[in-house]
Amino acid sequence: MRSEKKFWLLLLIVSALFIILLTIFLMRIIYPFHVEQMKSRARETVSHLRFALPRLSPESRQEYLETISRNTEELSYLLLMDIHGNTLVHSNPIRVGMNFDEPGFRKCLATGERIEQIYLRDQDNPSSPYHNEKTLDILEPYYSLKGRIDGVVNVGISLKIIEKARVNYIIISIGGTLLWLLFISGFALTHFRIMAMKRRAEQALI
Repeated sequence: MRSEKKFWLLLLIVSALFIILLTIFLMRIIYPFHVEQMKSRARETVSHLRFALPRLSPESRQEYLETISRNTEELSYLLLMDIHGNTLVHSNPIRVGMNFDEPGFRKCLATGERIEQIYLRDQDNPSSPYHNEKTLDILEPYYSLKGRIDGVVNVGISLKIIEKARVNYIIISIGGTLLWLLFISGFALTHFRIMAMKRRAEQALI
């Protein structure tokens, strides 16, 4: 009897540890890795565009951005701006010609380095479908064929996509926990049935 209590106590501890480790693994290791992979792909896209776009015609640039945008779900938008912040090409053609002259853009031009920032879209336009939508913007200057900075390439990752990924990992964690509890419950039920049968058999023998 004492050994059986020890067994169930050990099983309870193992179950608790499994649930804790599963949650930590998914939310502290896999989820951050997933987000970092999304950011890494966006950085690679920025680096690719800053070299490819200056070598394309304006018509080809627009088609090029739209193609990349269609094939990359997590990217909210891609755009090429001149040194004044005017949009030369945008993955959403409606937004071509808009001005995005803001602090991150100016800092990117001034330092010549990559800038990563949280950007709140269309704050001054409540009627916009993008009003107050948060994105992670990655900006990097691009150079003309003569070697001077001609503007900035900007790629935005929707924070909704990142939040959706987090929710998915929470659901997976809950699902794993429920499956484990279901397995343990089935094991316990089978064990108790066997023990009850043994007791009945012993009583019958007596």
